[in-house]
Amino acid sequence: MPPFAPLDPEQASALGRYAEAYGSSWKDELRTAWVCASAEPILHRLRNTHGPAWLAAVRLEAQEAAPRPDFTAHAHPVLAVPCPACGRRAGAWCRRPSGYRAQRPHQDRAAAADTVFVAQHGDGAAILLAPDGRWVVDRNGRARD
Repeated sequence: MPPFAPLDPEQASALGRYAEAYGSSWKDELRTAWVCASAEPILHRLRNTHGPAWLAAVRLEAQEAAPRPDFTAHAHPVLAVPCPACGRRAGAWCRRPSGYRAQRPHQDRAAAADTVFVAQHGDGAAILLAPDGRWVVDRNGRARD
């Protein structure tokens, strides 16, 4: 991905207001507004200068402070992160292109979950299925091998 010019304060403020107004779906809403040419001019200029690829990668300060994923809270630990392949939110199973539920989470999602898990718990940690059916994080799980 090519490097993009940093946002000036006016652009950052407009983007922050838009994100606050539309909540967690702000990127989808902005993409739609770009397609319909209904975004305010400063945001539409961002489409022309930075484009949709930039929007997918951009993170706002409020997003950076978001709570960390809980890998033990879902039916499968990989579901703790959103899927970059099919766009499903954290906690929701992946979907096939046909719209049916995928049998397994996408490989891209598994890789993303692994990266986040290692960053959050360390390289020696593992997540294990306890006898009672709950997922538990073992900080020294991989160190035993």
